[in-house]
Amino acid sequence: MTILIFAAHPDDEVLGVGGTILKFKNNGEKVISIITSYGEFSHPWMKEKYTKDLRRKECLNVKKFLGVDETIFLGILEGKFNSELKKKEQKLLNIIKKEKIKKIFSHSPSDPHPDHNACYNFIHNVIKKNDLDVEFLCFDIWNPLIIKKRHMPKVYYDISKYMHKKNEAVNMYESQKHAMILMGLKPLMWIKAFLNGLKINKRFAEGFLKIK
Repeated sequence: MTILIFAAHPDDEVLGVGGTILKFKNNGEKVISIITSYGEFSHPWMKEKYTKDLRRKECLNVKKFLGVDETIFLGILEGKFNSELKKKEQKLLNIIKKEKIKKIFSHSPSDPHPDHNACYNFIHNVIKKNDLDVEFLCFDIWNPLIIKKRHMPKVYYDISKYMHKKNEAVNMYESQKHAMILMGLKPLMWIKAFLNGLKINKRFAEGFLKIK
């Protein structure tokens, strides 16, 4: 089985699905990640090219650490997702068909970040429009709990064996370390993993909204 992770920025893939990626790879599954933007505006005091190169390098190091088979960068500028993602529909369809993708993980409809929300809308529309036979699971980066579509089923993956390695992977994004601390993303990651673990009587878990 081949799994696709569709994330807005470098680090979203590991914050949202890092433990589950490790679990899938341990089970011998193929994992492909698509990173929509380099996040070049995350360091406004630096030149965009330097930030882009830095974040790309970090992402590829994390790819190797997690065992991700392939990482594809779309190179869309932050804030341009709604207009530019539409141009990538055929590219995405080609990947899904060629790789026989069976599961797609992307951002939650509850996520307040506009780029994250644009990714959800894009994937959801492509799946619906093309009647794709895939499971669509959504993760939250910013919210401690799923807010929208709470009536929909949830899927939990036990990541107890992988939580500390996931944390190591997050730490490999050194350029984002201070931002993660200031915005509380690291503590939130641990809290969510603990709360999700309680749902399935495990120490740590990642939880996903099952859209399809």
